[in-house]
Amino acid sequence: MARFNDIQTVSIPSIGRLPLAEDPGELDLGGYKREAKHGVIPGDGGYTESFTASQLDLNLNPQAQVDLAALANVAGEDVTVRLKNGAVYMLPQAWVAEPPKLSQGSLKLMINCDYPAERIT
Repeated sequence: MARFNDIQTVSIPSIGRLPLAEDPGELDLGGYKREAKHGVIPGDGGYTESFTASQLDLNLNPQAQVDLAALANVAGEDVTVRLKNGAVYMLPQAWVAEPPKLSQGSLKLMINCDYPAERIT
């Protein structure tokens, strides 16, 4: 699955734009993972596939005014991620997987989605 770490902005409808840290984190687009399935004779094989959901691991600026309770309660929202190359992705019906954590001077947040990320532009 494609993973991007050149995140420029992240927006959640109920909260707005999130205050990202200098190292904002990583976006995993999700999709299908395919593994070879070998046959008895050449050409008799193929592949098996399994679905991988999209995930957004973020580092937020801990000095910014962030409502941690509101962040922890995000569920069923369309999260928008803009990359530095101009591409925009949406994680439909996403949710915050666990309460935000303050770790090594950064506020960590994990957002999950049960769908692959959709490219908007």
